[in-house]
Amino acid sequence: MSYLLDANAFLDLIRQRNMKIKDQYILDLTIYETGNAIWKEHALFKSITLDEALKLMINIQNIVSKMKVIRIQKDLDKILEIAFRKHLIFYDAAYLYFAKKYNLTLVTNDSKLYDSAKDEEIEVLKSSEFQE
Repeated sequence: MSYLLDANAFLDLIRQRNMKIKDQYILDLTIYETGNAIWKEHALFKSITLDEALKLMINIQNIVSKMKVIRIQKDLDKILEIAFRKHLIFYDAAYLYFAKKYNLTLVTNDSKLYDSAKDEEIEVLKSSEFQE
């Protein structure tokens, strides 16, 4: 089975040191979302040090090199249609679109995205349920 990890699940699984995510899928925007989350943790919330943030990003870089990264650029209009139809932010609509397009199981900890995936009959898991 193949999985598409959204940014929150991706970061959660990295923190759990779950190496089963190698060879799975993320969107190119997942990398930016993850970087922004790490920035917030250091710069705004002061929950990690700069050194911890940098080490985490190096770890992410290494893991991403072993994953399949889907570029979203060719399907922006279709993603936006889903965002409007489902009342989702564009990022979340992208995860729904590509999970459905490539028949991937979506892994997310976001309850609204989880429920939207169920509504769209997309297989969906929370990161705590993720197993390869």
